[in-house]
Amino acid sequence: MVTEKGGMKLADALKIKPQDIIRRLKGLPDRKIHCSVLADKAFQKTVNNYFRKTRQYDRIITDGANIVDDRLNITDKDIEEAVLEGARDLEAVQRKLKVGVGMSSDSKASIEQLIRFYSEKYYG
Repeated sequence: MVTEKGGMKLADALKIKPQDIIRRLKGLPDRKIHCSVLADKAFQKTVNNYFRKTRQYDRIITDGANIVDDRLNITDKDIEEAVLEGARDLEAVQRKLKVGVGMSSDSKASIEQLIRFYSEKYYG
């Protein structure tokens, strides 16, 4: 949908919702509806990664998330993803997201708390 016929403008592509994907596919079985949600989330993650790599921090989409580092627009969902991708301590999360660099020790402690929470949630 995003790349056909020469591609969409990014602003228009960001307006695509799971319901649009379902309509485009002319429906999905009930047990596959979640796939349209996964597609939407994957696209938003890809766009956010692009914004981070190009230092367009003000354009990062943070809907439904709590911002942990307002300078870089890093959210609790970003921390969760980093933990799911194998980052298990502050240094590993910092290498992945650059979060917490230059922040106070209180802010770093809250990031470490999120890392522990997600590590326990997913890995016991």
